[in-house]
Amino acid sequence: MVTLTQTSWLEHPTDAIIQLLRTPPIRLEASQNLIHYHAPENLVAGSTVFYHLISGFNRISWSASISSVKGSLIQTRLLKGPFRGFNAKHHFENEDGVSICIEELSFQGESEHFLLEIQKAKICYALQERQQTLDALLKYETAKNTKSFQALDSLGGMSAG
Repeated sequence: MVTLTQTSWLEHPTDAIIQLLRTPPIRLEASQNLIHYHAPENLVAGSTVFYHLISGFNRISWSASISSVKGSLIQTRLLKGPFRGFNAKHHFENEDGVSICIEELSFQGESEHFLLEIQKAKICYALQERQQTLDALLKYETAKNTKSFQALDSLGGMSAG
């Protein structure tokens, strides 16, 4: 069994961080082993959180179900993955405009290779990359809607019958 704990201080409001964590980054550069995750739209028991460990060109992915949400504490439990067990606690606090993210991830039945890689890993929030993903999605949706309106406008002079 191995447990990864990390406390991070981020200069973003907690609500904004949680909102960004719902979007997976399109692109993520990793110079070291890192773990990133993305949360579901609704943080309720039974929803799925997706986790990824990136180590060089290798990526190990697993999913967990939210088992409880109590205030700013979210707990998850393994749904599917390459190990026997996984539990996580994600705790978010706001103090003087700074968000404090306290993470605890526990793995059971992991391979020796995974154990070596996870011991070198850090949790990466990738807030800028997630915002870039949101911006790209918004740009795509805007362009798609504009083309739909243009198509409707081109039909404006036509009538049935």
